[in-house]
Amino acid sequence: CGILLLSSCFILYLLKLVRLTLSDAILTDGRIFQHTTPLPPPSKFNSSEDDYYGEAEYVTNTVSAECTRMLKHLHAITSSELLANYHQGDVLLLHGAAYTSTTWSSIHTIKILSAQGFRTIAVDLPGYGETPALTPDDPPKDKFIGCVMEQFELEHPFLVAPSMSGEYAIPFVLEHFNKLAGFVPIAPTSVTNVDPKRFEAITLPTLILFGSRDKSGEDVANTFLNRIPQSTLYKISDAGHACYLDSSREFHVELVKFFIRNRRR
Repeated sequence: CGILLLSSCFILYLLKLVRLTLSDAILTDGRIFQHTTPLPPPSKFNSSEDDYYGEAEYVTNTVSAECTRMLKHLHAITSSELLANYHQGDVLLLHGAAYTSTTWSSIHTIKILSAQGFRTIAVDLPGYGETPALTPDDPPKDKFIGCVMEQFELEHPFLVAPSMSGEYAIPFVLEHFNKLAGFVPIAPTSVTNVDPKRFEAITLPTLILFGSRDKSGEDVANTFLNRIPQSTLYKISDAGHACYLDSSREFHVELVKFFIRNRRR
């Protein structure tokens, strides 16, 4: 009876492990481990309300007047500081036209990256979510990423840019790739109007992602982005344009592996 009881307990323990999801785990080199300490929920930042719960030290007092004007109503979601002593780097998450910063929270990206020691900022781009559109008096949109990096004191962050956010990411990467640790374009826009040879001058670790059912994303990856010398193409299986939603587990495994491999030591 004792042996049967021990066997039953062991089977129940295995079933519990199987039920682990990415939101409860730390990813390391593709393996999954339970995270023993619960992570607090992400913090929210809204510059128009001057609220920045639990993360005030990340807001610098030396933001330029230009950036202050551009970000005066910025809304963002940030990772917690639980693993601040295990800081692996910074990550800036943009979003596509049909989504907002909350997309990354809903699929647990912020929590997963925080568990790996990456301080993560997900912003609502101007005109989306809770961030109002830019006005004619604001600086041009190609200044936006630089201003966000200044606002949150991001030092050589990884930049994740799906779809429409290429309007912001591609011009920034072409001109300021040396300010980043890595680039993750996910079927971005604003690529086809760039001379393909310009991508050959980008010396930046780049993980090019696209869904297996996203023909246009694959074409952009092969024709333009693949010219980046330090780039790697990865096709997310059984996924469309928003591959991070369709196959979020595979997406997160590849994302974290890329970040860990290219983090600044």
